[in-house]
Amino acid sequence: MSIEKTSFRTYYGSILKELWNSSKWFRVIMIASLVWAIIQLALQVGLIFIPISDQVGADLQVYLHAAEHFLQRQNLYLQGSLAFVEAHYLYAPAFAILFIPFLKLPLQITLLIHSFLHIAAYCLLFFLWGKIFQEFHLEKASKMLVRTIPMWLIFSAFWDDLLYVNIYTFMALIATLFILAILRENHLSASIWLTLMLVTKPQWAILALVPLLLGRYKFFLKLVGGAIIGYAVICVITILASTPGYVINQYREQFQFLARLSRDYPWRGPDTGFLGYNHSIKQIIVFFTGITSTNLWLADILKYILCIPLGVVVIWYLIHPVHRTGEQLPQSTLELSFLLYLGAFLWLDLVWEITLGIVIFTYLLSVVNRQFEKILILSVFIPYGAVDIWRVLAYAFGSPLVNESYVAWDFSAYVPIIIIVLLMFYAILIKRLWPKRAIP
Repeated sequence: MSIEKTSFRTYYGSILKELWNSSKWFRVIMIASLVWAIIQLALQVGLIFIPISDQVGADLQVYLHAAEHFLQRQNLYLQGSLAFVEAHYLYAPAFAILFIPFLKLPLQITLLIHSFLHIAAYCLLFFLWGKIFQEFHLEKASKMLVRTIPMWLIFSAFWDDLLYVNIYTFMALIATLFILAILRENHLSASIWLTLMLVTKPQWAILALVPLLLGRYKFFLKLVGGAIIGYAVICVITILASTPGYVINQYREQFQFLARLSRDYPWRGPDTGFLGYNHSIKQIIVFFTGITSTNLWLADILKYILCIPLGVVVIWYLIHPVHRTGEQLPQSTLELSFLLYLGAFLWLDLVWEITLGIVIFTYLLSVVNRQFEKILILSVFIPYGAVDIWRVLAYAFGSPLVNESYVAWDFSAYVPIIIIVLLMFYAILIKRLWPKRAIP
């Protein structure tokens, strides 16, 4: 079936129908995943109206408190000790403005609205990647997207994001829209999405290097210029919503807070008994070796070493620009985007998720040829993608909550599964983009 001559619905519908009819295992797994997703949705609604844990919507409540503080011109950022830093506001002052309209609504209604928005964003994320794979003729990826629907339905990073009502799913969606704009070379759209990344999670802005690595210099300059203008406009709007002195002071406070975050973060050492859900390189090192200045320094050295292959790939592309558009090199564009994304998360000292990992998982399964690599990808990603099932079952069978945050029998609190997945995907992409294999 020709991709160009079929609609999205017809194209993917035919793939799904063929797979459904030809594979009994797919039907069984698909039905089980759908049942699990329905149960999870029911639990989400139940927890909103009959709360049994203060973790439901915990991150959303942080944003609401920040919006209230913004209105009252109070400090948005944590002062002094960084204990329980996860419960404090991390983003730019402008982000808090988005939640001001929800302050007058009952919390349960706000939670329902944002839960619906998260579900819509996740569905759109799936749809957009289907559109990308179809539009840029990545037929194997299109078929793999359908094959991995069960994993998309149970994907733990999404369900965790929905429970806490964080912005991980939205960030994955914004990054996807940015990648699509890069592929289409739409600098206005790309600048808008880059601006939003800078306002929320600046580390995602590393994706802006992709057009530079492809040798699209004019596009890159337009992109950066547009983002600078966009960020300036948002700053002006933020000032107009308050006062110049307050807003400028809050930006200063944010920069100071982020600058000391890694240095003063409350690391979990060997005495805590379990690793926790922060699976960064630094947290892993200090958990197994102890919290000392030397070990923290060694963790930074290890990060530098692990980032060397990424540096080699980036430098090679800078020295040997291909001078082609993303549309002409869709696979290279996607793989560079994924590699930069993983590199940014590898560098971070707080790694709670890799939500875009579900896309990388789908894509890599479609392009790796060796069966061993496929098995390796499945063996590391399935435990991460399905960890929420493990948590729910463990809790149902009597595992207690520790400090209302950790399920005692949750293996991901002891095994750094996120960094394992990250490093596996990182290694495969480095291999695919290594200079000897790169496009001449």
